[in-house]
Amino acid sequence: MKMNAPEILEKEFPRKKPGKIVMSLICDPYQPVEKKYKITRKCLEVFLKLENISSRFQLSILTKSPLVVRDIDILKELKNVKVGFSISTDSERLRKIFEPFSPTIESRIRALRFLKENGIRTYVFVAPVLPMNVENLMKKINGSTDEINVDCMNYIWKTRNLYKKYKMEFAMKREYCEEIRKQIEFFFHQRPN
Repeated sequence: MKMNAPEILEKEFPRKKPGKIVMSLICDPYQPVEKKYKITRKCLEVFLKLENISSRFQLSILTKSPLVVRDIDILKELKNVKVGFSISTDSERLRKIFEPFSPTIESRIRALRFLKENGIRTYVFVAPVLPMNVENLMKKINGSTDEINVDCMNYIWKTRNLYKKYKMEFAMKREYCEEIRKQIEFFFHQRPN
């Protein structure tokens, strides 16, 4: 754990050129230990404290955890923030296979909806694409997100055995992912405004 991350951020942030900040593509900023240590919250407080600088940046938070709603007070104060949830499928059975320790899909969608209702820009990151009923997923997230991004499984070599064990080899193919992407784009653009 980087316990001193907020202090380093406060020291280094003023030196950075305006751009985009993503928390975090590699490691979820709202892991279970965040509940106790509040490192992400403290980093958000630094952005708020240095608002004259942070307003020149676009902050994007990507998580699987509903814990992000704890920080709604700070998120509402930040000028350029959006919060996204990684949702790979509409199937709880598949979530338990591929993401056994992650929050349920429904809890993510409830948090997404809460943030959207509270004026926070939101997005869904469908990644990595797992087998799904696209129409069902789109119905669940309808009205709760401003944008959707899609990405394929980029580490098949790590997950190949799971796909084979559950007889889902079809979903390892890039063509499957691209078809899901097209369907998601179709349903997303057909939604009522």
